[in-house]
Amino acid sequence: SRERDERLQREDEYKQKRELQRISDSNKRDRGGSNKTSTNYDQQYGKKNNNNNNEEEEEEEEDPEEKRKRKYLKEKRDFKPSGALAKEDPSSTADGKEKIIMKFHEPNESRLPTEKWVLYPFKEKESLEPYFLHRKKSFLFGRNREIVDIPTDHPSCSSQHAVIVYRQIKIEKDNGSIGKIVRPYLIDLESTNGTIHNGKKIDTAKFYELRSKDVIKFGQSTREFVLLREDSIESDDSDS
Repeated sequence: SRERDERLQREDEYKQKRELQRISDSNKRDRGGSNKTSTNYDQQYGKKNNNNNNEEEEEEEEDPEEKRKRKYLKEKRDFKPSGALAKEDPSSTADGKEKIIMKFHEPNESRLPTEKWVLYPFKEKESLEPYFLHRKKSFLFGRNREIVDIPTDHPSCSSQHAVIVYRQIKIEKDNGSIGKIVRPYLIDLESTNGTIHNGKKIDTAKFYELRSKDVIKFGQSTREFVLLREDSIESDDSDS
């Protein structure tokens, strides 16, 4: 009986050890599965690093080929104006100058003149070098020598002060028919101190027809510009 009791006790101890081993193995498997799940989550969503409560996600490394293409396209884009527009827009060049917005654009009815016109500047009573106005449709006056055709350097003049432009207009002929003729017109470009035509200040942004022997002044400058047509010049020479 004593031997039987000892044998039963050994069997109970053995069963207890087996049960404890099973529980231990089960716990190890559970911990391993939890670690695996956490690892998969980190691989899928990116592991986050929290330093001083600042969370920063690791950026995915960019494909070198895609990076090179994007850099090429960025350098290739060029929306700067060229030709005549580049002349009107100095900021489009590499010199870094401030952009100039042109105040005047030739109207649809602008034409090259069919007659030869000459503009004579006078400084007090001294006659200066004349300007021949029959080679273009329009001539810009002002202080900005980068864009104007005829400079007016007096401090009271605006950078883009006024324009003489040739416009085609309709006229009624002696026989009653309608014809077309090209005439010079003066327009003030909303200048600060205005434009004087034959002693009177003209309204801004309005066309005024010019005739031979008209006198023009800009701002408070005393310099006068006298407009003459070629035939009137020849008639004056013959009279003298």
